[in-house]
Amino acid sequence: MSEQYNLKAVGFEKRYRNLLIAFVTAFFVGIYLWFYSTLPPYGTPGNELSNHLWGVIVSTAHKWRALTLSFWDREIGAGTALYSSGFYPIFNPTNITAFFCDDANFFKIKIIETYVFGVFFAVLVLLEIFRLRWTYAVFGGLLYMGLGFGRQATLTDSSCFLWGCALFPALIYAFGKFAEKKWMLAAAFAGFVVSMQFFTEGASQFLQTVLWGMLFWTVHSFWPHVRKITLSQMTSRWIIGCVVFGFFAVGLCAVQFVPTFYFSFIDSIRMSSGQYQINNFPLIYPNPVEPKGSVMKFLTGILISPGGVSWRVIMALFLLAMAMVLTNIKYFQKLFRKERLFGIICTTTIIYFLIPPVAGWLASGSALLTQILKPLSYITFAYAVHMIDFAAMLVLVFVLNHSEKAVRSSKKNIVWIIAVFMAVLYVLLPVMMSFSFVKDAVIAVCPVLEAFVPASFKSACVIFIVGIFLIFYYVFQPRQKWMSYAARVTLIFVGFMVMMLSFQWNNKGQQTHLADYYLDTPEMKYYQNARGKFYLPYDDFNVSGHNYNLLYDVAGTSGFLQLPSKRFNQFMASYHNDRMKTKEFWWMPKYKVSTPASAIATRFPVDFTMIQLGTDLPWSGFQKEINGDNFDVWVREAPAPRVLFATTLLVENFDSVIKAFDVPFAGVMRVTSEDAAIFNVDEKVFPNSSKDKPQYSDFVQVRGDELTFKTNSATEIFVMVPEIFQSGWKVFVDDGKVKIFPADHLFVGFEVPAGEHVVVMKFLPPYFQIGLLISLVSLLLFVLLILRVQKVKF
Repeated sequence: MSEQYNLKAVGFEKRYRNLLIAFVTAFFVGIYLWFYSTLPPYGTPGNELSNHLWGVIVSTAHKWRALTLSFWDREIGAGTALYSSGFYPIFNPTNITAFFCDDANFFKIKIIETYVFGVFFAVLVLLEIFRLRWTYAVFGGLLYMGLGFGRQATLTDSSCFLWGCALFPALIYAFGKFAEKKWMLAAAFAGFVVSMQFFTEGASQFLQTVLWGMLFWTVHSFWPHVRKITLSQMTSRWIIGCVVFGFFAVGLCAVQFVPTFYFSFIDSIRMSSGQYQINNFPLIYPNPVEPKGSVMKFLTGILISPGGVSWRVIMALFLLAMAMVLTNIKYFQKLFRKERLFGIICTTTIIYFLIPPVAGWLASGSALLTQILKPLSYITFAYAVHMIDFAAMLVLVFVLNHSEKAVRSSKKNIVWIIAVFMAVLYVLLPVMMSFSFVKDAVIAVCPVLEAFVPASFKSACVIFIVGIFLIFYYVFQPRQKWMSYAARVTLIFVGFMVMMLSFQWNNKGQQTHLADYYLDTPEMKYYQNARGKFYLPYDDFNVSGHNYNLLYDVAGTSGFLQLPSKRFNQFMASYHNDRMKTKEFWWMPKYKVSTPASAIATRFPVDFTMIQLGTDLPWSGFQKEINGDNFDVWVREAPAPRVLFATTLLVENFDSVIKAFDVPFAGVMRVTSEDAAIFNVDEKVFPNSSKDKPQYSDFVQVRGDELTFKTNSATEIFVMVPEIFQSGWKVFVDDGKVKIFPADHLFVGFEVPAGEHVVVMKFLPPYFQIGLLISLVSLLLFVLLILRVQKVKF
């Protein structure tokens, strides 16, 4: 009697049993990872990829605790809209844990939860949809979140990409659960899952998942013998299903998707320069990645350097599984034909990864086809490799689950014998390579085999014993029940080890090189207590890159954005890099601007900076306050001006405006000729007595996205607030809305009449209200659709 019926006899109904197994597995994974993990940081300061969401996640926790949904952050890129930047997990419902734990533990939860959800949905899919034995289902769920192919890309380096991996099995579950009988509900639920992916990880893999879902629905709709209906009926259902899937995938998250989509084409650097090309959002960028090179990288990486000795057992099992398939073609053809969803998933994945090279090849032969197919030729593999991971896991567990019948006719086949020999060699090689005399001899003949050298002889021996036991079981198929259970428990153990390899990748969950962060130095203690101050580094100390300032709510010009502000990046490229004659990445520029740029501190409201120990700061108006261990802290002698006034407005070309930053601000404001044409701005001069200088007072940051202050001037005046100009800023003078324009290319500028006035600046992402309305309508339609088919059993 199979395991599923033994469990049923205990008293659990089938649907609750599957949920219970998936829940218990995910629960124990979460508990283990919690006690296993130390507190962040999880990487070195010089390699912040594994930590680059640290500040964003902590900042999100601060917003939840303050019950503030802010769209604009002074801490990001000198004041930009993180909400529209392609990543802002403010809507993730698990953020409620911010109320119950501190920042460090909250970040630890955000790292762990993707593995918990991924394992849960993967196990549930294998149990509920594919009806596998529970031990194989648990093994498969753990194996999937091991992300063997994903480790050869960038998926496991950073937690932002892991939500796409974790929710992909949920997408499969939605399609597999309802697609046969409740096809419209299947499309709606699948769209809901993709929308949740956008809310949790942003734009990283969103459009790629939408594309895969559309392909899945296409393959499913026209799959042979799926349903006995006419071609016209298939076509109509396919069209309606695609529309429903796409509508809910985009519509439910439209409250953030619509502003992000607008920002990516108007205010983002992505479309203008193609910097940081990761094919996340939008789908098109100027320089495509070569698909062939990516495929070869993944194949050689997974075969030669899989990233851990535990993966050797999986590769050995894959060899046996492929031999079983090749020696039992008819049996597995019948099995796979019966499991239509299995074939649909694998076919969809193959088509998805064939699209870039095929589209590129077709586009190269015709100008018309180039315009039509060019976007598809830019799909990268790096952020969708989890789809291959899922398909590979599915193949392996399917074959192993049906191995008893397959092995009987394989034992005398030459393919089977070769595969067994290679599998034994594969798990034995790490042990052999542990001996220096063998390693040196083998590497001398084949250098690439150096990747097989394990971290320790002990771990190599463990993998060898585990591998040999599993190979013995699947080769000889002993009839003892204890052997069967021992083999399946061993499989679960191997799956867990592979998952842990993914979790540990790039030091996630392990506190490493903490001393390199200089947290106990005088300069870092000052930095950590600088909440609300504006920091522009003279020398960029090695922990300030990416989002470190967000941990302490320190405003500044750093901060990781997937869709960075175009104006700020154009300024950095033209001003800093042009003068330093060095090529820098936009997210971590070197701010050493001593020649000739001390005036930059008169534009940005800089409160303090850091410079190498014992070096004099050439900026005027600053004095040394902290003698640090590695850096000295210099603080502005007088409070930084938050509002700048001008009586003269000049229209100049872009280069002239940028070069003007070399001159201290002295009552002259500039607008580029391009911006002057767009915003209808003319040169103008206001008379103003030097004895009666304009003033401002009561500068208050009321909320994260609102500023209030008072002005007092004897005449009309131009006002420049040094916050990055973006679509979405609105300025009100005494409750009356005034026209704004980009002042000095970067900042928010506007006119204010003579006298005393209250100025209120508000930021709201463009089309936020439209996006919110679409989300509410989509949610209502989604609930109505569920109620209409409420008889369906979940």
